[in-house]
Amino acid sequence: MNSLPWLITTKKKLPVVIARCLIPLGQGRPGDYGMVFPILFRVLFLGKPITVYGDGTQTRSFTHVKDVVKGLIKLMEEPKAEGDVFNVGNDHEISIKDLAMKVKEMTKSPSQIEFIPL
Repeated sequence: MNSLPWLITTKKKLPVVIARCLIPLGQGRPGDYGMVFPILFRVLFLGKPITVYGDGTQTRSFTHVKDVVKGLIKLMEEPKAEGDVFNVGNDHEISIKDLAMKVKEMTKSPSQIEFIPL
């Protein structure tokens, strides 16, 4: 059996929509999955250095969980979405380096940013 969901839906004609949620953030979101924001805030408030792997140019796109839910509801209500795969998220990307600097500035933290080779 093929493990690629978009091929299964197309070949088997299953009445499903596949949504890939791109880094949803919001109140109550657990931070125990190696997520960038909880880790950043944890080290900043503890006064520890911010660790950025590589040169920090890798990017992420964050979306508020309410917007993800709105997108999922729209997909469920759209008959033409059936059998297809969608990314549900924000198309604005930010580098990890810029994110670390922005959060550091907003929290007025004295923590230093340390770049660690991959």
